[in-house]
Amino acid sequence: MTDFLDENWKKTKKKFISGILFSAFIIFITIFFQSLKSEISEKDFVKEDHKIIETKPIFKVDYYAETSDYYVEIHFKNEKKKYIITGNEYNYLKKEEFENEINAGDTVSIFRFDNEIISISKKGKDYLNYLKSTENRKNTDIFIVLLFTPILFICIITQFFKRKPTIKINNKLYEIKFDLILMITFIITFIILKLNIDFEFIIDGNFNK
Repeated sequence: MTDFLDENWKKTKKKFISGILFSAFIIFITIFFQSLKSEISEKDFVKEDHKIIETKPIFKVDYYAETSDYYVEIHFKNEKKKYIITGNEYNYLKKEEFENEINAGDTVSIFRFDNEIISISKKGKDYLNYLKSTENRKNTDIFIVLLFTPILFICIITQFFKRKPTIKINNKLYEIKFDLILMITFIITFIILKLNIDFEFIIDGNFNK
């Protein structure tokens, strides 16, 4: 009977190894891409004034297997290069005002990084909010890392038990259910972080607080 229980525990531990790999991957990817983003500062932006819009900006969406990419495509006169508003910046674009007030022939000023527009303004009115989008991106990354860190540690702890872990209370042995602990920890951590970190979720190209 003991051997059977030990074999079951070994199988359970393998599942938690998957949890270790998944959590570590999410944390690593989040930190890695955040470090890449942090290397881009405002000194890397190019400012260009008196740019004339050739055709009315087009709102587009590219669909992939499990995700979709929303962006605005902009063309300027006498330029073959295509410019876009995408990512976090897209989500902080004043969409209705931009769509109604920006037309072909308008003269605008932009800040850009390569072909991605960080700021676009007409007659002094900026239709983007770079500072807010940057703050939201950082807070989102912090949320993800802090959410998966305790999950990672719980999954690691399971690997130190050679046999199914138990706890003795009033002379009775009770199994320590790590799967239940994991689920409760995830829910509590999520609630605590959501109440304390100011950020917004992106769903289908729009923010949902």
